[in-house]
Amino acid sequence: MANKTVKTKKAAKAAKDIPNCWEVEDCPPKVRKTCPAYPKHGRECWRLYGTMCADGKYENRLRTIKIVHCRNNCAYYQKHHHPA
Repeated sequence: MANKTVKTKKAAKAAKDIPNCWEVEDCPPKVRKTCPAYPKHGRECWRLYGTMCADGKYENRLRTIKIVHCRNNCAYYQKHHHPA
């Protein structure tokens, strides 16, 4: 049980070290206010419907399709969540 607790604490610390997507993508305040990832889900934007991608387009795909799009096209996701 103690080993599981150590792993959980390490994972929590690692998650805190990941920046929010709007910080990396430099989203303006107007965009942040309308984004479902802001202010609490900026480290997991790929899981949310209706977030804005770096290309300025809203990503309104189903989560199962969106994750494939993010893996292939999103520099934020590729760097912080799915490194090659």
